Amino acid sequence: MSEDRRKTKSNSTLDRGIPGAFEGETVTRRRFMTGTAHVAGGVAASAFLLPALGFAVGPIFDEHEQPWQDVIALDELPDDSYIPKTITLVTGVGQAGKSTVYLRKRNASIDKEPEDQYNQVIALSTRCMHLGCPVRYVSAAERFICPCHGGVYDFTGAVDGGPPVRPLDRFYTRITQAGRVEVGPRFSVNDELDRFSPATRASRSTAWGSTCTRRVHRSASSTSKNACPSSSSPSRPSRTRSSRSRSGPASPSRARSTSPRRPASPRSTGSTSGPASPAPPAG
Repeated sequence: MSEDRRKTKSNSTLDRGIPGAFEGETVTRRRFMTGTAHVAGGVAASAFLLPALGFAVGPIFDEHEQPWQDVIALDELPDDSYIPKTITLVTGVGQAGKSTVYLRKRNASIDKEPEDQYNQVIALSTRCMHLGCPVRYVSAAERFICPCHGGVYDFTGAVDGGPPVRPLDRFYTRITQAGRVEVGPRFSVNDELDRFSPATRASRSTAWGSTCTRRVHRSASSTSKNACPSSSSPSRPSRTRSSRSRSGPASPSRARSTSPRRPASPRSTGSTSGPASPAPPAG
């Protein structure tokens, strides 16, 4: 029994008794057709996957030189709002290569990163950091809003809500001797942590958020006297209990009345000079 197990099977299809086999054949026709189908399927799949992979990975290794572009005069920029300007990111493709950039002057009370010659003017990209949709600056809310998936960025471009995972990209800027502002290459804030540390961004976002909240309340309630109500301010009492309560004293605001004084009854709805009598216990 052990000797039969030690015997190796022959590679010849004829020795294995396969129907239709001939002498010297080592690969069956079924195995050959199966291998041929697998090879053809792999070639067909590669025809679809390789171009898609090259399209997705190719831009990572593509280095594009962003030229400096003159956009606006320095005197025309505010430091508490943004002005949109159109620049060219990719040349030779027409309108598809253009984009919008939001510009403002540097504000020392908001921008806490180290000051140098390339951040005298703040230039924010409009490309959302979620899926690349163009964001829009809403001056009433002092926020950048993405209309696609609800991404929200604060005044400095930091994430304030929604699905974005990092702040808006920025552009290097410089000021010429003629007082003109030029926009240069784009960069990610996360790639320059020596200038934009997470702790600095968090404290800056918190400080500016409280200021923005006051401005939003001021613009939303034009008829209100208090521009920024706080939780410590006295609130108007809500009328949750009826004046026909049977279990407590009458309302002090109705303690005085022009009607003659008379003893208060448990079901009395009028006001007397003193508190109403308590209701009798239930039998």
